[in-house]
Amino acid sequence: MPMNRQEYLYTKCVRGLASPEEQSELVSWLADPKNESESRELISRAFEEEKPLTDMTPETASAILKAILEADQEKPVVFNPKPVAFVRKWWAAAAAVLALSFASYLIFAPKPEKRIAAAKIQVMKDDVAPGSNKAILTLGNGSKILLSGARNGTLARQGNTKIIKTDSGRLSYTALHERPSEVVYNTLSTPRGGQYQLTLSDGSRVWLNAASSITFPAAFTGNERKVTITGEVYFEVAHNASKPFIVRAAEEELQILGTDFNVNAYGDESSVLTTLLEGSLKVMVAGSQQSAILKPGQQTQIKNTQLSVINDVNTDEVVAWKDGLFNFENADLQTVMRQFARWYDVEVKFEGAVPQGRFFGIMSRSSSLASVLKALRANGIKFRIENKNLFVQQ
Repeated sequence: MPMNRQEYLYTKCVRGLASPEEQSELVSWLADPKNESESRELISRAFEEEKPLTDMTPETASAILKAILEADQEKPVVFNPKPVAFVRKWWAAAAAVLALSFASYLIFAPKPEKRIAAAKIQVMKDDVAPGSNKAILTLGNGSKILLSGARNGTLARQGNTKIIKTDSGRLSYTALHERPSEVVYNTLSTPRGGQYQLTLSDGSRVWLNAASSITFPAAFTGNERKVTITGEVYFEVAHNASKPFIVRAAEEELQILGTDFNVNAYGDESSVLTTLLEGSLKVMVAGSQQSAILKPGQQTQIKNTQLSVINDVNTDEVVAWKDGLFNFENADLQTVMRQFARWYDVEVKFEGAVPQGRFFGIMSRSSSLASVLKALRANGIKFRIENKNLFVQQ
């Protein structure tokens, strides 16, 4: 059966052959309420037809999706995925296929039973810019360096270690191959609305999310490498079998030989979550005999000093913040709002009952607050921004 115009445009978009004008034509057609039935059928086929999904690796799909979502996002389009089990299996590839069709349009899905809906664009009285690379470095003598305003190059020297702010805006500790006279501890902390990257003296790489901190020695000495964190931090630990890497966070202590993992230990979350992506990781509950050794894809949850292990975790969702994305999978509105509050440095205030529902979505953290709220507003949730306050009501 010959293709109609929309199927033709859709196929070109999926194959990356559509011009900007053709992409715009397809999106305009999808957003027209008169075409709701046909557009819903067209998008549904993106999930049901396996060939365009299986031809694309998850890595490729994620890369395409990230690039698209980092583009301009002024017109949100809300769509309905398949039930949770299906979404978990095909999410990255299916979202990328749809994102290709929608060009730079925001993808956000509320409840599985919702139909496709085009969000009405409303201008908010105020808006809030997204977070950025900013942090404060506290040296061993108590002096502080505001990194967002610091020049690139050598910032200070701590013991036998030089502290360098690189051209890419990261912080790097470089050992001078001299025996340190004493252990000097530094603290790197991000405010709400900030993030930062750090390379420790042993070569381990660290990412700090908003409202987080890490305290560490300028140079590691002795038989172990120990740091203390708050908030959310991602680690890529340099392998050194003779010097285990130890992380202390809230109620837990982690022992690592060489691994990639994420720790979420925010005080306003109900539990401490540690997720392993690669390597080996031993998690211990502070002050007890409880412990667990994780395999990649597993996560520990410590709640009220009780430890449990969760299998088959969606690690893309866990570390999306590090890659510049919000990624929500079956999240309640309060969870979504806590992430927005930290990244945009706003106070969230619910007026009346908290709106119910579970949300699925991926969006760029480089968008303004008003932009990321558009998709939620399309589903009956009302917002207003006044100064640095975000008011939410059904």
